[in-house]
Amino acid sequence: IDLRRKGLDIIVKAWQKLVEKPLPFEVKLLFLGYGNDAVEFSQLIHSIKLPSIKWIDEFTNDREKLNEFLSLGDV
Repeated sequence: IDLRRKGLDIIVKAWQKLVEKPLPFEVKLLFLGYGNDAVEFSQLIHSIKLPSIKWIDEFTNDREKLNEFLSLGDV
């Protein structure tokens, strides 16, 4: 997790605005990874208290696991 270099703080704030109003469908935002900004990122996502944001604080090279996470996305 590299909060500012990857713009994760901006994504979280944009997500917060997106879900302010009721949507006609369920949405979730999933983050996967860890890094130097893990504590700060954890504080950020917990401070806004949105159950639609999920963070899995781990790194994986397991292709099966990565495929599982990628298959959760529906664009």
